[in-house]
Amino acid sequence: MVSFKKNTKDLLYMPLFKLTDSEIREVARKHIESLEFWLRRTINDSLTSAYGKDYWSYHNDKGLFLLKQEIRNKVSERVSAEPDRYPRWIDATLIEHQVFIICKEDLYNDYFRPYFETEFRFGRIHLKSVFDTLIKIRNKVSHANPTSIRDAEKAICYSNDLIDSIKKYYSDHNMNQDFNVPRILSYSDSLGNKVYSEEWEEGALNSIKLNVGNTKFRPGDRIRMSVEIDSSFALDEYKIEWSIDYKIRATGELIELVFTDEDVDANFMVKARVTSNKAWHKYGSYDDIIRIHMSVFPPLS
Repeated sequence: MVSFKKNTKDLLYMPLFKLTDSEIREVARKHIESLEFWLRRTINDSLTSAYGKDYWSYHNDKGLFLLKQEIRNKVSERVSAEPDRYPRWIDATLIEHQVFIICKEDLYNDYFRPYFETEFRFGRIHLKSVFDTLIKIRNKVSHANPTSIRDAEKAICYSNDLIDSIKKYYSDHNMNQDFNVPRILSYSDSLGNKVYSEEWEEGALNSIKLNVGNTKFRPGDRIRMSVEIDSSFALDEYKIEWSIDYKIRATGELIELVFTDEDVDANFMVKARVTSNKAWHKYGSYDDIIRIHMSVFPPLS
């Protein structure tokens, strides 16, 4: 049978002063990436409604584009380079692109002010200042530069303030998600795979196939897999369960597998399922799921 290792270290619940430098960067990264998820949704919802699904290339009768050429080109290049990773144009935007779009004066006044004016009462300049602070922290985290406890505190507080402001707007205008539940934002493993939710959202049945290229699992091989949940939901609001053959084998955001002869299977599948503490769930008994498909080959003679 496969052996499993539970994730026992909950970084987000530990005092920051007890964390290592790399763990502090991880906490900051988690919150900023959750914020990016909500910013992409805000931009896409607002501008699609106003200009259609190709809003990024919209221009008026005078040939003036909604977005500046530099952003259009950079994001389009990212889409062209990795079309499977970015099914929508907005998915390829970085936080600096998102901030430019939201804080562009005419777009802010026409579309984005209502999302943020409750929490950021001093307006667009105040909002831009907060975003600029987060971008600086994101750059430190991305390049593994020293990240202070104060940086992590700002990443947590500022990101959550922004997300809460967006959520309040959706709720007040009856535009909230039909199912406001904790979602899996990304999957990663010890093989170096990193897959974001945008890659499995459209018609993929939330499936990830690992058996590509030269990846061949055999008895004795080991893999560690983990999922990342939207950090705007508190850790005590949901649980994560990993299952094989419909049997729950472990809980937590991380699982480690060591294959044995009994696991040889051309259609070996692991499920990571998220369930909130609410009485109702998006899919009846759970709220989000991914299915990781792989093949476990017989041992070499």
